[in-house]
Amino acid sequence: MVASVEQWRQWAAEAIVALLESDGAATQRGMEAKIADVKYPGQRYPINPHHLTSARKRLLDADVIEETRERTRGGGVVPVFTLSSPTKAAQRAAGRKRLLHTRFLGWSKENTEWGAPPIPAALERVIHASLREAAPYGYHMLRPDGGGEVRKIAGKPVAGGPLDNAAFYTGIGADGLPAPAILTTIEAKNLRQWIYPNSDEPYQLLDKSARLRLSHPQLRIMPVFVCRRSHHNLGKMSAQLGFHLIYTGTQYVRPAVAATPDDERKFTEVNTELAYRLTLNEDSTPQMVRQFTKSIPGRIDEAADRWTQFCSHPQVPDLLRSLRDPKLEYEDRQEFLGELADATEEVFAEDCEWRHEHPEDADGEDESVPF
Repeated sequence: MVASVEQWRQWAAEAIVALLESDGAATQRGMEAKIADVKYPGQRYPINPHHLTSARKRLLDADVIEETRERTRGGGVVPVFTLSSPTKAAQRAAGRKRLLHTRFLGWSKENTEWGAPPIPAALERVIHASLREAAPYGYHMLRPDGGGEVRKIAGKPVAGGPLDNAAFYTGIGADGLPAPAILTTIEAKNLRQWIYPNSDEPYQLLDKSARLRLSHPQLRIMPVFVCRRSHHNLGKMSAQLGFHLIYTGTQYVRPAVAATPDDERKFTEVNTELAYRLTLNEDSTPQMVRQFTKSIPGRIDEAADRWTQFCSHPQVPDLLRSLRDPKLEYEDRQEFLGELADATEEVFAEDCEWRHEHPEDADGEDESVPF
């Protein structure tokens, strides 16, 4: 039997209280790591983060839990949750969680002692190395010897900002001859949070890809969005609109952060105590290579056709540009997302299954699996 939204919220509240009773304290991302990234006991699926958000608000309003915001040594503020009237042990636990999460955030800063940002750069390098390995299967990389970042296509700057990577894919047609090339535009978001249809991150890629399509009408395109974890509604959206979604199920980190015994200890503390399931790697992986050699070739023709159709709707380019703004107010985002869903139904004459007037009411039956 499919659980109701209210049942998922109740389970989420129970899971949060149980976690704070056992660990003393947790950050928001720590809650998600220990609750949303594992199956809920007795269910096929985990409790999705949007249900944790709803449950956390209820528990805060009922004074069952409380949130503390203390400034760290680096000047940042890391919110930490405890049960109300926390014990001294819980307060110490909160301080420890704050320290570890601050350390983790330091691995995403633009300037670090390890050179390129250890977390953002790691996924970009995994993609680049995997794409190079897959190149003999039909890919012509635009920057095979660089870091992958593509600033120009067809001699012109990429409108909306550079792409993390890009390549032309040429398959073999039924007649045994090379098929027309299709451009794969690639964006990596190596983030803790799950990515939803109402998240701003996918629209950075979709906006750039739509602008490319409009400025080069002869060019067939399939955008490729790569993240750590996504909600299954984003998978439905990608299938319908004509972009490709890859979620890795792990968060890659450059091995440089654990190169010394002391740094290795610090990395292990974050990974173990926060349960972030980080993976030290910046090289190709069999799973990512398989995406480029098997999954993408299997749907790229249909996806490129869908993307062409979608971008032809007069409202779509402006909506994508608006939705990529991370500062967009929630109400405005929901309005634009609703208009995007309307446009989708007009273009394809299909129901828009990823549409939710209130994303917090989406069900918890997440069938998505990594790779």
